[in-house]
Amino acid sequence: LSLENAAWYGAMCLMDDGRLLAGAYVTADENNFYYCISRDKGFTWEQQKKAYVDKKIRDPEIACLAGRYYLHGRAGSRDQYAHQFVLYQSDDGENWGKGVIVSSEPNGPDGYSSNCIINNYRKDIPKELMVLYSILYEPCKNRNTNEYVFFIKPLREPLFLK
Repeated sequence: LSLENAAWYGAMCLMDDGRLLAGAYVTADENNFYYCISRDKGFTWEQQKKAYVDKKIRDPEIACLAGRYYLHGRAGSRDQYAHQFVLYQSDDGENWGKGVIVSSEPNGPDGYSSNCIINNYRKDIPKELMVLYSILYEPCKNRNTNEYVFFIKPLREPLFLK
């Protein structure tokens, strides 16, 4: 991949038109999501680009559902959004709308997340994006966490304001 050597926690998804979208975050620049695209099933990759994200991104995950793209993870590790869980939406996988803080725990950072498309093989119900994330609620003790799950259903209109 053409991502920087300093990029961490890579994520990849199949785009609506068959291209591959791969991305990661760079510790020194959590204001941008670093990504590259392949048009030939991953044999070659375009030059790395970066997309501004207003509430930062750390440990990113990406997905495509019904022609819309979703980026989620921790909202960076510094400033007012530090360690909160953020969700972004895009129409093209390259330009991201305003992030929505999904949750925050004042006693500990939001942790890691993952996603998957469910109902993928059912023709009688629409596909949904299932997002799972964890929140550390006792950081100094046993490092206990809660696991949270939410679902995104495809909509005709954008979910968030741009």
